[in-house]
Amino acid sequence: PAVDLSNPERGEMAQTLVPYVKAMGFTRRDTSVAFLMDCLVKGEPPIQAAALEALAHQKLPPRDLLAGAAPLLSSKLLRAQINACLAICIAEPERVAQAMEKLLFSRHAVHRLEAAFILGYVPGEEAAATLHRVAVADSSHPVRVQAIKSLVRQPPLLAAGRLLAVVDAGDPATAGLAARAIGELGVNGSSEVVTELCKREAGAPPEIRGALLR
Repeated sequence: PAVDLSNPERGEMAQTLVPYVKAMGFTRRDTSVAFLMDCLVKGEPPIQAAALEALAHQKLPPRDLLAGAAPLLSSKLLRAQINACLAICIAEPERVAQAMEKLLFSRHAVHRLEAAFILGYVPGEEAAATLHRVAVADSSHPVRVQAIKSLVRQPPLLAAGRLLAVVDAGDPATAGLAARAIGELGVNGSSEVVTELCKREAGAPPEIRGALLR
């Protein structure tokens, strides 16, 4: 692709080029990957964020993106930060700990929502525990909803226990959603989890039992 990333006016062009860069993620050519890697190194933050997203679509091994993604963890552009966290957390989750902490404890709900989204891609007890805390305690309903959605991405047995704890917390706004999420675990091949949880939830309200059994 004939795009001059060294053009001094590229900052003004960045937003115009973003859709073009994203589209390169669906073009299966070696030249596309080379171009996207060049964007990641030389582009303005919106271009870098788009390049990371496109490279993920190209199925590049996460470790191949570490060097280019790491500097974006401190970017002033939120989308660049988020895409960098996503690219890095799969290979080396400990490297995004500081950036994730800032997002999780931000006063801006959109930052916390993005952090909850990322944690869905970090399997393990620590991530599941954090998502549970967000699901029951965050002041923003959309953030709590995202935490529940991300818990579904955790290993089924780990997710089920945390989701049940959300149900037990008793918030009507999230209990039903968490119960339906447990049902999704059953659909995904963990019906034994749902059966066991249904036994434990025999005294739950009808709408919760119905969601668990669905």
